[in-house]
Amino acid sequence: MTSSVPAGLKTPEPTRRLRLRLPELTDAAFYLTLLNEPDYIRFISDAKVRTLRTAEAFIKLRSLPRFEKYGTGLWVVEKLDTCDPIGICGLIIREGLDHPDLGYAFLSSHQGKGYAREAARAAIGFAREHMKLDWLCAIIDPGNERSAKLLTDLGFHRDGQRMLESIGAVSDYFVKPLSASACGADGQ
Repeated sequence: MTSSVPAGLKTPEPTRRLRLRLPELTDAAFYLTLLNEPDYIRFISDAKVRTLRTAEAFIKLRSLPRFEKYGTGLWVVEKLDTCDPIGICGLIIREGLDHPDLGYAFLSSHQGKGYAREAARAAIGFAREHMKLDWLCAIIDPGNERSAKLLTDLGFHRDGQRMLESIGAVSDYFVKPLSASACGADGQ
């Protein structure tokens, strides 16, 4: 068995180039690489995953339980043409945040190709259509200018900073309305 996530759990619709799918224990080699990317360690965290065994444990104890508990988490992003995993993207429910958090990370070899934007749009659509959310938020390291630009391009706006105990650092906080009621009657 590769997953303990309930069968039938929904995932975002595939995009032109990508599929967002549930993580599996067989993704351990991909996670090992991703979690040790310099940008991942610098801008997200050092998960201290250094072996295939600890990568499997990360998937089993950190990634899959989010899906079990909330019905959402960070999906593995894979290219449709090759089925190769290139990143993660999804919605994280965190204590201390007002709304679900859009999160993403991609292998350095697949950055700068529009994959994060494409996957994020799929996750935002999922949040709006399947989860019926009115708002999303995103938190990023204050030094992560590429993510700040992407979030702004996706319609998020800065709303100060947040200090989350689970992260142990101050993060820039962005929000995005997903519904007309969140925007107000005038749509703004």
